Amino acid sequence: MGVDARTGRTLWKHPRLSDGQRCAIGARGRLACASNVRIDGAVATKVDVLDVRTGDEIASRVIRLPGYSTIAAAGDGFVVVVVGTARIGIPSEMRPGAGVVTTIMSSVDLPDQRGRIVGFTADGDERWSLDLPVNHIEMQAAIGADTVAVQDVKGHGFSIYNAESGEQIHTSRSGRDLFLLYDGGFAIGTGRFTIDSRVEFFDARGRRTGVLDGWQLATYSAWDGSAVSRRDQLPVLRVGNPALGVASADTSDVRWIVDGRFDSVRPVGDRFLMTNTDDAYSADGYKRSWGIVDSGTGVGKEITTIGFGRHAVAFDGDRILFTGDPRIDQVPNVPWLTAIDVRTARQEWTLRPADHESTWTTAGPFLFLMEQTGTPSIARYAS
Repeated sequence: MGVDARTGRTLWKHPRLSDGQRCAIGARGRLACASNVRIDGAVATKVDVLDVRTGDEIASRVIRLPGYSTIAAAGDGFVVVVVGTARIGIPSEMRPGAGVVTTIMSSVDLPDQRGRIVGFTADGDERWSLDLPVNHIEMQAAIGADTVAVQDVKGHGFSIYNAESGEQIHTSRSGRDLFLLYDGGFAIGTGRFTIDSRVEFFDARGRRTGVLDGWQLATYSAWDGSAVSRRDQLPVLRVGNPALGVASADTSDVRWIVDGRFDSVRPVGDRFLMTNTDDAYSADGYKRSWGIVDSGTGVGKEITTIGFGRHAVAFDGDRILFTGDPRIDQVPNVPWLTAIDVRTARQEWTLRPADHESTWTTAGPFLFLMEQTGTPSIARYAS
């Protein structure tokens, strides 16, 4: 369904979209959802394209391959990855009261898997279809990017594809290489945290446009999938003498530098970077320091040092919002929400959850509490 995020009013409902759908919002106000259906006795993947403003159906397409699917907006259309699975069930066909057994395996114990990647236009027309390399089945995308990446689930590299043509424009067989997608291209980090570290910049057709030696990408991909990676503000970490900086893909240089060690960096909104550094204290156990840096200027402030039981989920320009019980020093735990002012490092308010099984999810300028019933998800905020 489509919901007004400010009022909670239901704008439209689509009777054919179920809780098993995975959805993404792309160009021209298009909403595309992928789910498993049974056609002629066989399980297939159905892709429905709707107008996100009205809920009107624009197109419905079928990928005749049994398996679990993921979908992402990329370029001016959508990309779907289907992981080939011989014995796959459909939630709507389960008997009432039937149990589900969850099996947890390490990546090295997983059997080899093959998948297929399919590109669609914003109106749901199929552009291209390719069989993926063995175990390349985990897709990563970024808002505004013209490419998608598909990672090897056993940690042996990744491949990057042009969303419009389907051409494989880059491949890596090393689990130590990093990538970052952005509008008009992507960056690759090699020689991870060694004297040979470098960041290479490529356009959306895979042609190298520049290189930055002695630095490494500060992330693997697109963080939570909802952050916008600006090509002139790409977070990088200096090797040797630790520092954080932002690089420009247009000039292949670093625009500003902040000295110090940073264990994790991710964007929040289109203006700030959120950082954290893990430190050990003999008396108090492990602690984590959080900070905010203006991605345009490099001006930053360390906000607070807290235990591992809380994790930052959002930043509104004045306050960082943390989820987790402040009395517990491990994750996961209850979705207790706390707001800390970045200027004073003081706690402004706290919100205890009514449902301890729920989780906080960000979408656009809003923070939603999702109850753990069925398979809840928010496609993306669309203004």
